[in-house]
Amino acid sequence: MLLSSLLKIRIQTLFNQVSKHLSFPVALVDKKENVLVGNEAYESCLKSGNNIDRNKVKIDHEEFYVVTKTDKNDKRNIRSKDILANIRDSVSLLFEGELEVQSLSQEIIEKYEELNLVYDIIAELAGVFEEKEICRLILQKAIDVLGVDSGAIVLKTENNTFAIAYQKDNCDTRHCHDNLFIRLAQKSLEENSEILYDKFDRIPADILSITRNDELWSMLAVPFSAGNEAFGSIVLAGKTNGKVFNSSNLKLVTALSGYAGVAIHSSRLIRTMQATEALKHEMSLAREIQQSLLPSHSPDIKGVDITGHCIPATEVGGDFFGYFRLADNRWAIVIADVSGHGVGAALTMASLRSILRSEAKGKVSPAHIVSRANELMCADTGNTEMYATLVFSIYDEKNATLLYTNSGHVIPFLRKAKTGEWTELKDGGMPVGLFQEEIYDETSTKLESGDVVVFYTDGLTEAKNEQQHFFSEQIMLEIVAQNRHASSAEIAKAILDAAQKHLGANFQKDDITLVILKKTEVVENGAN
Repeated sequence: MLLSSLLKIRIQTLFNQVSKHLSFPVALVDKKENVLVGNEAYESCLKSGNNIDRNKVKIDHEEFYVVTKTDKNDKRNIRSKDILANIRDSVSLLFEGELEVQSLSQEIIEKYEELNLVYDIIAELAGVFEEKEICRLILQKAIDVLGVDSGAIVLKTENNTFAIAYQKDNCDTRHCHDNLFIRLAQKSLEENSEILYDKFDRIPADILSITRNDELWSMLAVPFSAGNEAFGSIVLAGKTNGKVFNSSNLKLVTALSGYAGVAIHSSRLIRTMQATEALKHEMSLAREIQQSLLPSHSPDIKGVDITGHCIPATEVGGDFFGYFRLADNRWAIVIADVSGHGVGAALTMASLRSILRSEAKGKVSPAHIVSRANELMCADTGNTEMYATLVFSIYDEKNATLLYTNSGHVIPFLRKAKTGEWTELKDGGMPVGLFQEEIYDETSTKLESGDVVVFYTDGLTEAKNEQQHFFSEQIMLEIVAQNRHASSAEIAKAILDAAQKHLGANFQKDDITLVILKKTEVVENGAN
């Protein structure tokens, strides 16, 4: 199949729009890898060492490929393949439309003037990606070519109802009711076939009853689609010369409908890609902001070696951890898990973090701080049903004590170096944000050299492998015991590496946060 100039223009226009909005390299090549059409983004990376992803398009026993240059190390690679598949579908539709026009040319060569008008609409549609304007151009051309009284383009909505995208009437005194257009479109889409009424007695009673004017009884409706899904119809009613629609008219409108489907589908594809790219940018920015709220490095706490990590399951998450200095050589150490995922959880996390830091100023009681945070959370998020579990602890450098309250969080563990025994840090109360009058308990524990405290969120211990087995607390604690002589950073790395290996090919479904606190000896000059 030879690519016509108009088809190349149409494909080039689609590729240029992709390049303009997404900077996504894409080209159409033949079996010999000759580039037939390519956008600027593709041309700029032709000589690069990147890999090639391709999608085959087979038309009329010939094979072509829609290709892109990709970097296998690029995290967007999976998304790039999805975009490439969508572009391939659009190109395939363009090819099919071209074949339809070529076939139509052979059948109705005597109608060359009308056929030229079909090509006119193709040229007019080049570069038009606004849905209403596409509908206007196609319908106006059909009305002009066939001499039609009234017409409309009807589209199926997301909830499977029907709406008129564009409507035109040549004569105000012979106005066709909107319901007729919608009913004819619905019938053509349900049957997925053309409708042609060229004899009055062939019109079904339910259709005829809608018509307000006897002169509009000759009707034509042709569905159009993207792939196998019909989603719209060109509907025409009445001819200005008093004649009826015939099979030649039907073929002409069928050709127009093919380009209507391609053009509207391409418009929606570009709009979706634009929205996706904008959302991706916003989510990336949100991730950067959220990561900036987490500690960038471990604090210098006298007698303590501490390390923290937070790995969101999505762009943004609801887990967080932090440590900040308080008065009198005390340090606040907090880990929290907000219910849910995504933007809502991230916003709640940021709010809770601010509340805790604010309430901790001048206060020495974790129970009091969390109680106050709970009151504010209930007031702010009561209607959203958002809540959070957390452990708020205060480490005192002078006496090496850890004072904590556990607000419904998974239980942290304290491993005593001398005995190897594990202690659960579970005293506290309910999650914050649930009950306004909740009372919280707090407990103090003495830390000695070599003691290890493990703070974590359930995303770690509930990580499942391909056999649906949990990573579990037992596995985590065994790793801590095996690495008891290592630093906090080494212990944390051993746990996270083991969790990642446990997940295998499974996706991480929940945020994973881990904080390891290890008590160290303090020499007389205060160095660790």
